[in-house]
Amino acid sequence: MVSKPAELLLGIPELGGFGEQLPPVRIPESGSIPTTRRLRNLIDTDVVQRLRKIKQLGPLSLVYPGGIHSRFEHSLGTYAMARKMLLQLLTNYAGGLVEEEFPLDEGDVRAFLVAALLHDIGHYPFSHVLEEIPAVGEFDIIHHEKRAREMIAGSKDLQRVLWEQWGLDPERIARIIDESVTPENIKDRRLWEMLSGPLNPDRLDYLMRDSSHVGVPYGKAIDLDRLLGSLVFGPSGLAVTSKGISAAETLMFASYLMYREVYWHHTSRAGTAMLKRAVSEAVLHEEISLGELLRLNDEQAISQLLQCKNPVTRDLIMRLEGPGRRLYKRVVTKDILEGWYLELANASYWEQLELLRDVTKRAGIAEHLLLVDMAGPGKQLFFSVPVIQDGSYQNTADPEVSILAPYVSKNFHEHAKRLYLLAPAEVVERVRKVL
Repeated sequence: MVSKPAELLLGIPELGGFGEQLPPVRIPESGSIPTTRRLRNLIDTDVVQRLRKIKQLGPLSLVYPGGIHSRFEHSLGTYAMARKMLLQLLTNYAGGLVEEEFPLDEGDVRAFLVAALLHDIGHYPFSHVLEEIPAVGEFDIIHHEKRAREMIAGSKDLQRVLWEQWGLDPERIARIIDESVTPENIKDRRLWEMLSGPLNPDRLDYLMRDSSHVGVPYGKAIDLDRLLGSLVFGPSGLAVTSKGISAAETLMFASYLMYREVYWHHTSRAGTAMLKRAVSEAVLHEEISLGELLRLNDEQAISQLLQCKNPVTRDLIMRLEGPGRRLYKRVVTKDILEGWYLELANASYWEQLELLRDVTKRAGIAEHLLLVDMAGPGKQLFFSVPVIQDGSYQNTADPEVSILAPYVSKNFHEHAKRLYLLAPAEVVERVRKVL
Protein backbone atom coordinates (compact mmCIF):
# COMPACT_ATOMS: atom_id res chain seq x y z
CA MET A 1 0.00 0.00 0.00
CA VAL A 2 1.31 3.43 -1.00
CA SER A 3 1.42 5.96 1.88
CA LYS A 4 -0.13 9.40 1.56
CA PRO A 5 3.27 11.18 1.55
CA ALA A 6 4.40 8.93 -1.30
CA GLU A 7 1.18 9.60 -3.21
CA LEU A 8 1.78 13.34 -2.95
CA LEU A 9 5.34 13.00 -4.19
CA LEU A 10 4.14 10.99 -7.19
CA GLY A 11 1.17 13.24 -7.93
CA ILE A 12 2.81 16.68 -7.81
CA PRO A 13 5.56 17.17 -10.39
CA GLU A 14 7.00 20.22 -8.57
CA LEU A 15 7.81 17.97 -5.59
CA GLY A 16 8.76 14.70 -7.23
CA GLY A 17 10.55 16.09 -10.24
CA PHE A 18 8.58 13.93 -12.64
CA GLY A 19 7.47 16.75 -14.93
CA GLU A 20 8.97 17.96 -18.18
CA GLN A 21 12.77 18.02 -18.24
CA LEU A 22 13.09 21.80 -18.09
CA PRO A 23 16.25 23.60 -17.00
CA PRO A 24 16.29 24.66 -13.34
CA VAL A 25 16.38 28.27 -12.19
CA ARG A 26 19.57 29.08 -10.30
CA ILE A 27 19.71 31.77 -7.62
CA PRO A 28 22.05 32.41 -4.67
CA GLU A 29 21.39 30.44 -1.47
CA SER A 30 18.67 28.26 -3.04
CA GLY A 31 20.89 26.85 -5.78
CA SER A 32 19.07 25.02 -8.57
CA ILE A 33 15.28 25.19 -8.35
CA PRO A 34 13.54 22.46 -10.42
CA THR A 35 10.91 23.86 -12.77
CA THR A 36 7.86 22.64 -14.61
CA ARG A 37 6.04 24.26 -17.51
CA ARG A 38 3.21 25.54 -15.33
CA LEU A 39 5.69 26.93 -12.79
CA ARG A 40 7.53 28.81 -15.52
CA ASN A 41 4.23 30.14 -16.87
CA LEU A 42 3.38 31.39 -13.39
CA ILE A 43 6.77 33.09 -13.07
CA ASP A 44 6.29 34.74 -16.48
CA THR A 45 3.05 36.51 -15.49
CA ASP A 46 3.09 40.29 -15.37
CA VAL A 47 2.58 40.54 -11.60
CA VAL A 48 5.62 38.35 -10.86
CA GLN A 49 7.92 39.85 -13.49
CA ARG A 50 7.27 43.34 -12.07
CA LEU A 51 9.20 42.28 -8.96
CA ARG A 52 12.45 42.09 -10.93
CA LYS A 53 12.87 45.86 -10.55
CA ILE A 54 11.86 46.25 -6.92
CA LYS A 55 14.77 45.96 -4.50
CA GLN A 56 14.28 43.51 -1.69
CA LEU A 57 15.84 45.86 0.87
CA GLY A 58 14.82 49.31 -0.36
CA PRO A 59 17.35 51.99 0.71
CA LEU A 60 19.52 49.53 2.64
CA SER A 61 21.94 49.39 -0.31
CA LEU A 62 23.02 52.90 0.77
CA VAL A 63 24.75 51.12 3.67
CA TYR A 64 25.41 47.65 2.25
CA PRO A 65 26.25 47.93 -1.48
CA GLY A 66 25.53 44.24 -2.02
CA GLY A 67 21.93 44.58 -0.91
CA ILE A 68 20.54 45.24 -4.38
CA HIS A 69 18.86 41.89 -4.95
CA SER A 70 15.21 41.97 -5.99
CA ARG A 71 11.84 40.91 -4.64
CA PHE A 72 11.76 38.60 -7.67
CA GLU A 73 14.80 36.67 -6.43
CA HIS A 74 13.34 36.47 -2.93
CA SER A 75 9.99 35.23 -4.29
CA LEU A 76 11.76 32.39 -6.12
CA GLY A 77 13.69 31.67 -2.92
CA THR A 78 10.51 31.57 -0.85
CA TYR A 79 8.99 29.11 -3.31
CA ALA A 80 12.14 26.96 -3.10
CA MET A 81 12.03 27.09 0.70
CA ALA A 82 8.32 26.15 0.74
CA ARG A 83 9.13 23.20 -1.52
CA LYS A 84 11.99 22.15 0.76
CA MET A 85 9.78 22.40 3.84
CA LEU A 86 7.04 20.29 2.22
CA LEU A 87 9.52 17.61 1.17
CA GLN A 88 10.95 17.48 4.67
CA LEU A 89 7.48 17.35 6.25
CA LEU A 90 6.57 14.45 3.96
CA THR A 91 9.79 12.70 5.02
CA ASN A 92 9.15 13.37 8.71
CA TYR A 93 5.63 11.96 8.53
CA ALA A 94 6.56 8.99 6.38
CA GLY A 95 9.37 8.23 8.85
CA GLY A 96 7.01 8.23 11.82
CA LEU A 97 8.30 11.37 13.56
CA VAL A 98 4.71 11.80 14.75
CA GLU A 99 1.85 9.34 14.64
CA GLU A 100 -0.76 11.66 13.10
CA GLU A 101 -1.66 11.41 9.42
CA PHE A 102 -0.20 13.99 7.03
CA PRO A 103 -2.93 16.69 7.00
CA LEU A 104 -2.48 18.19 3.52
CA ASP A 105 -3.96 16.87 0.29
CA GLU A 106 -2.68 17.46 -3.23
CA GLY A 107 -4.68 20.66 -3.73
CA ASP A 108 -3.34 22.07 -0.45
CA VAL A 109 0.24 21.39 -1.47
CA ARG A 110 -0.23 23.05 -4.86
CA ALA A 111 -1.88 26.05 -3.20
CA PHE A 112 0.93 26.45 -0.67
CA LEU A 113 3.63 26.36 -3.34
CA VAL A 114 1.82 28.95 -5.45
CA ALA A 115 1.06 31.22 -2.49
CA ALA A 116 4.74 31.12 -1.49
CA LEU A 117 5.78 32.27 -4.96
CA LEU A 118 3.12 35.01 -5.13
CA HIS A 119 3.29 36.25 -1.52
CA ASP A 120 5.09 39.50 -2.46
CA ILE A 121 3.30 40.53 -5.66
CA GLY A 122 1.53 43.34 -3.81
CA HIS A 123 4.79 45.09 -2.91
CA TYR A 124 5.23 48.77 -3.65
CA PRO A 125 8.39 50.51 -4.86
CA PHE A 126 11.11 50.96 -2.20
CA SER A 127 10.21 47.72 -0.37
CA HIS A 128 8.45 48.45 2.96
CA VAL A 129 9.11 52.22 3.03
CA LEU A 130 5.74 53.45 1.79
CA GLU A 131 3.79 51.11 4.07
CA GLU A 132 5.20 53.03 7.02
CA ILE A 133 3.37 56.23 6.03
CA PRO A 134 0.08 56.20 7.98
CA ALA A 135 -3.22 57.14 6.40
CA VAL A 136 -4.35 60.77 6.24
CA GLY A 137 -7.29 61.85 4.10
CA GLU A 138 -7.06 60.02 0.79
CA PHE A 139 -3.47 59.04 1.50
CA ASP A 140 -3.97 55.42 2.52
CA ILE A 141 -1.53 52.64 1.67
CA ILE A 142 -2.75 49.16 2.55
CA HIS A 143 -0.32 46.42 3.54
CA HIS A 144 1.27 44.65 0.58
CA GLU A 145 -0.17 41.23 1.51
CA LYS A 146 -3.65 42.73 1.44
CA ARG A 147 -2.90 44.46 -1.86
CA ALA A 148 -1.91 41.09 -3.33
CA ARG A 149 -5.62 40.26 -3.33
CA GLU A 150 -6.24 43.22 -5.65
CA MET A 151 -3.32 42.22 -7.87
CA ILE A 152 -4.64 38.67 -8.22
CA ALA A 153 -8.16 39.91 -8.98
CA GLY A 154 -6.83 42.36 -11.57
CA SER A 155 -4.53 40.04 -13.54
CA LYS A 156 -6.39 37.97 -16.14
CA ASP A 157 -3.09 36.42 -17.19
CA LEU A 158 -2.44 35.16 -13.65
CA GLN A 159 -6.00 33.94 -13.15
CA ARG A 160 -5.86 31.94 -16.37
CA VAL A 161 -2.64 30.17 -15.33
CA LEU A 162 -4.01 29.40 -11.87
CA TRP A 163 -7.32 28.00 -13.11
CA GLU A 164 -6.21 26.16 -16.25
CA GLN A 165 -2.75 24.88 -15.35
CA TRP A 166 -2.70 24.64 -11.56
CA GLY A 167 -6.37 23.82 -10.96
CA LEU A 168 -6.52 26.49 -8.25
CA ASP A 169 -9.10 29.14 -7.39
CA PRO A 170 -7.31 32.54 -7.45
CA GLU A 171 -9.45 33.70 -4.52
CA ARG A 172 -8.12 30.83 -2.42
CA ILE A 173 -4.55 31.94 -3.09
CA ALA A 174 -5.50 35.49 -2.11
CA ARG A 175 -6.98 34.25 1.18
CA ILE A 176 -3.79 32.36 2.03
CA ILE A 177 -1.55 35.38 1.27
CA ASP A 178 -3.62 38.12 2.93
CA GLU A 179 -2.43 38.30 6.54
CA SER A 180 -5.10 40.84 7.53
CA VAL A 181 -8.00 38.35 7.49
CA THR A 182 -7.93 34.88 9.06
CA PRO A 183 -9.60 32.41 6.67
CA GLU A 184 -12.74 30.73 8.02
CA ASN A 185 -12.11 27.50 6.13
CA ILE A 186 -9.93 25.23 8.27
CA LYS A 187 -7.87 24.00 5.31
CA ASP A 188 -7.15 27.54 4.10
CA ARG A 189 -6.40 28.64 7.66
CA ARG A 190 -3.78 25.91 8.01
CA LEU A 191 -1.99 27.10 4.85
CA TRP A 192 -2.38 30.75 5.94
CA GLU A 193 -0.69 29.90 9.25
CA MET A 194 2.08 28.00 7.47
CA LEU A 195 2.80 31.03 5.26
CA SER A 196 2.65 33.72 7.96
CA GLY A 197 3.43 31.93 11.23
CA PRO A 198 6.72 31.76 13.17
CA LEU A 199 8.19 29.01 10.98
CA ASN A 200 7.39 30.24 7.49
CA PRO A 201 9.32 29.96 4.20
CA ASP A 202 9.32 33.75 3.68
CA ARG A 203 11.19 34.41 6.93
CA LEU A 204 13.62 31.53 6.48
CA ASP A 205 14.51 32.70 2.98
CA TYR A 206 14.93 36.42 3.56
CA LEU A 207 17.07 36.05 6.67
CA MET A 208 19.59 33.84 4.89
CA ARG A 209 19.36 35.58 1.50
CA ASP A 210 19.64 39.12 2.83
CA SER A 211 22.49 38.12 5.13
CA SER A 212 24.41 36.62 2.23
CA HIS A 213 23.92 39.63 -0.06
CA VAL A 214 24.84 42.30 2.47
CA GLY A 215 27.84 40.36 3.77
CA VAL A 216 26.97 39.64 7.40
CA PRO A 217 26.90 36.22 9.13
CA TYR A 218 23.72 36.57 11.23
CA GLY A 219 21.12 34.99 8.95
CA LYS A 220 23.48 32.22 7.90
CA ALA A 221 23.76 30.95 11.47
CA ILE A 222 20.30 29.34 11.33
CA ASP A 223 20.52 25.57 11.87
CA LEU A 224 18.17 24.91 8.96
CA ASP A 225 18.72 21.16 8.62
CA ARG A 226 17.99 20.56 12.30
CA LEU A 227 15.00 22.89 12.19
CA LEU A 228 13.39 21.23 9.19
CA GLY A 229 14.25 17.77 10.45
CA SER A 230 12.10 18.39 13.53
CA LEU A 231 9.24 20.13 11.70
CA VAL A 232 5.68 18.89 12.31
CA PHE A 233 2.15 20.27 12.14
CA GLY A 234 0.93 21.92 15.32
CA PRO A 235 -2.53 23.08 16.43
CA SER A 236 -1.96 26.30 14.46
CA GLY A 237 0.61 26.30 11.71
CA LEU A 238 3.94 24.54 12.02
CA ALA A 239 5.76 23.42 15.16
CA VAL A 240 8.98 21.61 16.09
CA THR A 241 9.63 18.62 18.26
CA SER A 242 11.75 19.02 21.37
CA LYS A 243 14.82 18.19 19.27
CA GLY A 244 14.25 21.38 17.27
CA ILE A 245 14.17 23.87 20.16
CA SER A 246 17.81 24.92 19.83
CA ALA A 247 17.41 25.24 16.04
CA ALA A 248 14.34 27.44 16.56
CA GLU A 249 16.45 29.57 18.91
CA THR A 250 19.01 30.11 16.13
CA LEU A 251 16.17 31.37 13.91
CA MET A 252 14.88 33.77 16.56
CA PHE A 253 18.34 35.12 17.38
CA ALA A 254 19.19 35.55 13.69
CA SER A 255 15.98 37.50 13.18
CA TYR A 256 16.75 39.73 16.17
CA LEU A 257 20.29 40.47 14.97
CA MET A 258 19.25 41.15 11.38
CA TYR A 259 16.66 43.72 12.44
CA ARG A 260 18.86 45.39 15.02
CA GLU A 261 22.12 45.49 13.02
CA VAL A 262 21.00 45.43 9.38
CA TYR A 263 17.37 46.25 8.56
CA TRP A 264 17.21 49.11 11.07
CA HIS A 265 20.71 50.48 10.54
CA HIS A 266 20.59 54.24 11.21
CA THR A 267 21.85 55.19 7.72
CA SER A 268 19.19 53.05 6.05
CA ARG A 269 16.59 54.62 8.36
CA ALA A 270 17.77 58.07 7.23
CA GLY A 271 17.13 57.09 3.62
CA THR A 272 13.75 55.69 4.62
CA ALA A 273 12.76 58.92 6.37
CA MET A 274 13.81 60.99 3.35
CA LEU A 275 11.83 58.80 0.95
CA LYS A 276 8.71 58.91 3.12
CA ARG A 277 8.79 62.71 3.30
CA ALA A 278 9.50 63.06 -0.45
CA VAL A 279 6.60 60.79 -1.40
CA SER A 280 4.10 62.27 1.08
CA GLU A 281 4.91 65.80 -0.15
CA ALA A 282 4.47 64.78 -3.78
CA VAL A 283 1.14 63.06 -3.15
CA LEU A 284 -0.34 65.67 -0.82
CA HIS A 285 0.60 68.46 -3.25
CA GLU A 286 -1.00 66.43 -6.08
CA GLU A 287 2.22 66.18 -8.05
CA ILE A 288 1.64 62.46 -8.45
CA SER A 289 -1.37 60.28 -7.74
CA LEU A 290 -0.99 57.66 -5.05
CA GLY A 291 -2.62 55.02 -7.25
CA GLU A 292 -0.16 55.67 -10.06
CA LEU A 293 2.86 55.65 -7.77
CA LEU A 294 2.01 52.32 -6.18
CA ARG A 295 1.94 50.56 -9.56
CA LEU A 296 5.52 51.56 -10.41
CA ASN A 297 8.83 49.82 -9.77
CA ASP A 298 11.78 51.50 -8.05
CA GLU A 299 13.32 53.10 -11.16
CA GLN A 300 9.99 54.39 -12.46
CA ALA A 301 9.05 55.84 -9.07
CA ILE A 302 12.35 57.73 -8.71
CA SER A 303 11.97 59.09 -12.25
CA GLN A 304 8.45 60.35 -11.50
CA LEU A 305 9.52 61.95 -8.21
CA LEU A 306 12.41 63.74 -9.90
CA GLN A 307 9.94 65.32 -12.32
CA CYS A 308 7.93 66.88 -9.48
CA LYS A 309 8.02 70.67 -9.27
CA ASN A 310 7.62 70.58 -5.49
CA PRO A 311 11.02 71.79 -4.15
CA VAL A 312 10.85 69.55 -1.06
CA THR A 313 10.39 66.37 -3.06
CA ARG A 314 13.08 67.32 -5.57
CA ASP A 315 15.62 68.28 -2.89
CA LEU A 316 15.14 65.05 -0.94
CA ILE A 317 15.33 62.80 -4.00
CA MET A 318 18.40 64.62 -5.34
CA ARG A 319 20.12 64.15 -1.98
CA LEU A 320 19.37 60.42 -2.26
CA GLU A 321 19.89 59.82 -5.98
CA GLY A 322 21.93 62.78 -7.24
CA PRO A 323 25.72 63.20 -7.47
CA GLY A 324 27.48 62.26 -4.24
CA ARG A 325 25.71 60.89 -1.20
CA ARG A 326 24.04 63.56 0.92
CA LEU A 327 22.12 61.48 3.40
CA TYR A 328 20.77 63.00 6.57
CA LYS A 329 22.76 62.45 9.77
CA ARG A 330 21.70 61.73 13.33
CA VAL A 331 21.19 64.91 15.32
CA VAL A 332 20.82 63.72 18.91
CA THR A 333 20.12 60.62 20.94
CA LYS A 334 17.02 59.90 22.98
CA ASP A 335 19.03 60.51 26.20
CA ILE A 336 19.49 64.16 25.26
CA LEU A 337 15.86 64.57 24.20
CA GLU A 338 14.55 63.26 27.54
CA GLY A 339 10.82 64.07 27.93
CA TRP A 340 10.41 65.39 24.39
CA TYR A 341 11.61 62.02 23.12
CA LEU A 342 8.63 60.32 24.73
CA GLU A 343 6.26 62.83 23.19
CA LEU A 344 7.77 62.22 19.74
CA ALA A 345 7.83 58.44 20.19
CA ASN A 346 4.14 58.34 21.14
CA ALA A 347 2.98 60.70 18.39
CA SER A 348 1.73 59.65 14.96
CA TYR A 349 3.83 60.37 11.85
CA TRP A 350 1.84 63.49 11.04
CA GLU A 351 1.85 64.68 14.66
CA GLN A 352 5.63 64.30 14.70
CA LEU A 353 5.90 66.70 11.76
CA GLU A 354 3.91 69.26 13.75
CA LEU A 355 6.17 68.83 16.79
CA LEU A 356 9.25 69.49 14.68
CA ARG A 357 7.96 72.75 13.18
CA ASP A 358 8.87 74.83 16.22
CA VAL A 359 12.42 73.44 16.19
CA THR A 360 12.98 74.15 12.50
CA LYS A 361 11.59 77.68 12.91
CA ARG A 362 13.92 78.43 15.81
CA ALA A 363 16.86 76.91 13.92
CA GLY A 364 16.03 78.98 10.83
CA ILE A 365 15.88 76.02 8.46
CA ALA A 366 13.27 74.64 6.06
CA GLU A 367 10.85 72.18 7.64
CA HIS A 368 11.94 69.23 5.52
CA LEU A 369 15.53 69.57 6.76
CA LEU A 370 14.62 68.01 10.09
CA LEU A 371 13.04 64.56 10.00
CA VAL A 372 12.06 62.05 12.64
CA ASP A 373 12.19 58.30 12.14
CA MET A 374 11.03 55.47 14.35
CA ALA A 375 12.61 52.14 13.47
CA GLY A 376 10.06 49.36 13.59
CA PRO A 377 6.78 51.11 14.39
CA GLY A 378 4.31 48.35 15.21
CA LYS A 379 6.75 45.65 14.07
CA GLN A 380 6.48 42.36 15.91
CA LEU A 381 8.91 39.49 15.56
CA PHE A 382 8.13 35.87 16.33
CA PHE A 383 9.78 34.69 19.53
CA SER A 384 7.01 32.17 20.29
CA VAL A 385 7.51 28.93 18.37
CA PRO A 386 5.15 26.01 19.09
CA VAL A 387 6.91 22.92 20.45
CA ILE A 388 5.69 19.34 20.82
CA GLN A 389 7.34 18.07 24.00
CA ASP A 390 6.44 15.05 26.11
CA GLY A 391 3.23 14.55 24.14
CA SER A 392 1.92 18.08 24.75
CA TYR A 393 2.08 21.40 22.92
CA GLN A 394 4.28 24.03 24.55
CA ASN A 395 5.94 27.25 23.42
CA THR A 396 9.40 28.81 23.39
CA ALA A 397 7.92 31.90 25.08
CA ASP A 398 7.88 29.75 28.23
CA PRO A 399 11.26 30.03 30.04
CA GLU A 400 10.89 26.36 30.96
CA VAL A 401 11.08 25.57 27.24
CA SER A 402 13.57 28.21 26.08
CA ILE A 403 15.64 30.49 28.30
CA LEU A 404 16.82 32.46 25.25
CA ALA A 405 13.52 33.37 23.54
CA PRO A 406 11.93 35.50 26.32
CA TYR A 407 15.23 37.33 26.87
CA VAL A 408 15.73 38.12 23.16
CA SER A 409 12.08 39.25 22.88
CA LYS A 410 12.52 41.66 25.80
CA ASN A 411 15.78 43.01 24.39
CA PHE A 412 14.23 43.51 20.96
CA HIS A 413 11.34 45.61 22.23
CA GLU A 414 13.48 47.66 24.62
CA HIS A 415 16.60 48.27 22.54
CA ALA A 416 16.20 47.41 18.85
CA LYS A 417 13.39 49.90 18.18
CA ARG A 418 14.95 53.36 18.09
CA LEU A 419 13.83 56.89 17.36
CA TYR A 420 16.09 59.17 15.34
CA LEU A 421 16.16 62.89 14.65
CA LEU A 422 17.82 63.43 11.28
CA ALA A 423 19.13 66.45 9.39
CA PRO A 424 21.65 67.31 6.64
CA ALA A 425 25.23 67.52 7.96
CA GLU A 426 25.40 71.26 7.32
CA VAL A 427 22.54 72.08 9.73
CA VAL A 428 23.08 69.45 12.43
CA GLU A 429 24.87 71.82 14.82
CA ARG A 430 22.21 74.51 14.43
CA VAL A 431 19.50 72.02 15.38
CA ARG A 432 21.52 70.71 18.32
CA LYS A 433 21.88 74.20 19.75
CA VAL A 434 18.11 74.70 19.63
CA LEU A 435 17.48 71.37 21.35
